[in-house]
Amino acid sequence: MNIIWITLLAYAYGTFIIGVSNANPFASCGNTFFGYEVDIVREALTISGWTYGTDYVFACSDSGQNATVGRQLISSSGMGDGYTYSLPTYNGQLSILIYQDRHFNTLSTLTVFSTWLWLSFVLTAGVVGLLIWFMESTEKSNVILITKEFLNSQWITFQGLFFSTTRRLSARSNWVLMWTFWGLVYAFTALFIATCVYQAILVYRPITYPEKLNGKRYLTSTTYLSFTSHYSGYHTEQEISLDDYDQQIKLLKNKEIDAIIFEREVLKKIAATNCDYQVVGDPFISILYAVKIEPGTDSSLKAALDNGITLLMETANLQTIKETYTSVSDPCAISNDPNAISLYSFGELWITIGVSVVFVFLLRSFLKKNELSRERRKHIEEVKTLMSRPETKILRVTEKQVRESEIEMTKLLHDIEKSLKRQNSLQSQMTNMLRHREILLK
Repeated sequence: MNIIWITLLAYAYGTFIIGVSNANPFASCGNTFFGYEVDIVREALTISGWTYGTDYVFACSDSGQNATVGRQLISSSGMGDGYTYSLPTYNGQLSILIYQDRHFNTLSTLTVFSTWLWLSFVLTAGVVGLLIWFMESTEKSNVILITKEFLNSQWITFQGLFFSTTRRLSARSNWVLMWTFWGLVYAFTALFIATCVYQAILVYRPITYPEKLNGKRYLTSTTYLSFTSHYSGYHTEQEISLDDYDQQIKLLKNKEIDAIIFEREVLKKIAATNCDYQVVGDPFISILYAVKIEPGTDSSLKAALDNGITLLMETANLQTIKETYTSVSDPCAISNDPNAISLYSFGELWITIGVSVVFVFLLRSFLKKNELSRERRKHIEEVKTLMSRPETKILRVTEKQVRESEIEMTKLLHDIEKSLKRQNSLQSQMTNMLRHREILLK
């Protein structure tokens, strides 16, 4: 009813009626009129001195209007039919949307080395440590000893699991556990890499550029069919807007089609809120949109639009309006490299292992430091206790007497040595005197 009144008033007062098609984010028709191109027209006519309600009004796109805005492609066929176009309001490009689950799985039952899978190995080590303690603990009446043996068995199990070493307790059990664990690690890693290679090379071949549409099923708009039909794919014609795209992406997820070809800005918005969908490859085809002016419409409308759009371009306000509707802040919006998904999962796997190993290493260092500190304090206490005993005092006195005796014996031996040297000297002198007398007598 409101549209009828607007139309009657416009005809009565000579107001231009600009139809708005429903093509969010470019234009949207409802209780209010908004969208990238609608805002451009509003700003352009305001700059040219036109007033909304007096010089022009918006109405949902229908026949009997002076112009139409919202995904109106500039085409030579339209000009041949007498239509004119304003200066371009939007330079669009086509892109390709595909479906791929970001959580790349090797086997559906394993969910690719999830944190719970690796946590199960740690829990296995704990259970094995518990079994070792149960089988090898000797004095079960001593609570302290039982606790100590339990902690030792747990530590030895983790040590063998993460550091490939076994000490003191259950060497055979830890050896079996250690090789079982690392065997599973290498087997699952090899399976994961082989599956990624198989998927990337033989199974998953994404349509990253339009030439790959050959023989594929894709969905696009009738407007863009003239740009994509020469790629020899099997097309389905449907319109897509941000207000209604659930059915179209469901076709993609169910593998009923292989790709969706549409404006890059629309596909980016869809991918921003649906992380299993990706805009891949580089954009292709340049498409110019403008306000489509009906034949016979007064040229003042085109002149006002062209003047305002030119000024918006010069002041960069055109780009500002565009970013309001097309900017994407969600980090999952776009990935031009589908193979990065598998690398992401593989990196997550090794980060989990790395964090576990670092945690165990820090725990090991902490326990080792505390153990050395406790052993040192224990040794000092034992020495102090030993030194305070009576027999230790007697031993110390005896030790002192032995030392004094050793000193006296050393002095005595030294004196004897001197006496012997003196006697040897006298004996040598006597020998020399006797020889001298013997010579004189001769």
